[in-house]
Amino acid sequence: MGRRCTGRPLYATPLIEAPLHRAPKGRGAIKQEMSVNPKPTTPNDAPDWRAFRTWLIDERGVSRRTATTAASQVRRVLRDAVETSDGEARVTRASLLRWHDAQESHKRTPIVSNWRRYREWWASQGVEGLPDFPRRTPVRDGEIPLEVAKALAALQGVGVSFPVLSALRWCPLPADDTLRNALAATTPGLQDGSMVALLADSGIVILPTVHIQPVLAWGHAGAPERDAPVVPASPGNAEPMPLTRMRRLARRGKRS
Repeated sequence: MGRRCTGRPLYATPLIEAPLHRAPKGRGAIKQEMSVNPKPTTPNDAPDWRAFRTWLIDERGVSRRTATTAASQVRRVLRDAVETSDGEARVTRASLLRWHDAQESHKRTPIVSNWRRYREWWASQGVEGLPDFPRRTPVRDGEIPLEVAKALAALQGVGVSFPVLSALRWCPLPADDTLRNALAATTPGLQDGSMVALLADSGIVILPTVHIQPVLAWGHAGAPERDAPVVPASPGNAEPMPLTRMRRLARRGKRS
């Protein structure tokens, strides 16, 4: 994955907001206020993990070890997958997505699965509305516009390799950046907007605007967030398009 930019986070605008949850202060307190410090310091600041583990064992038939692992993973989500608004820490659909995309790929499925069990546990007690990890619908090659395929073929034609393009994130050099100004002296396109310079792990990547615009229009509605993949797996996706798909689309673009 390419270099991460500094600045505003990806998906900074919450899609759905729901507060975190305060644990019952007694066994009968089920429909409690759902607000909590994301880094609990006392047992009362966190959900009743013993009750959650017992529910998993009794209602979902998992082993004690699996239940303990599930509770541990949910605690990580409640601790780390939050954003603060009006002084209150909340888990939102947007913060879940950001946190999910930052995890190693092989860890994502069990985390999502255990979070959904956690939501089911609260729902079984009458507490609804906890945010969930967004479900993404796979995009087929045929659903990607021909203009995108042609743009990928054109980028390959001007010497931009697909491994570089796959790792590339939207990290444009600021207009007043010293390095950008130095590059502009030898690359006039940076001055008139016909070229764009992006920061990458491999250095500076300069792309023709005419070739990258169709990709940005499809993947980011023309306005990518900082640090978003230049060529996403699907519109708005925080993951880059796989290399095999890029190559297939480029071949399609060359044939057309």
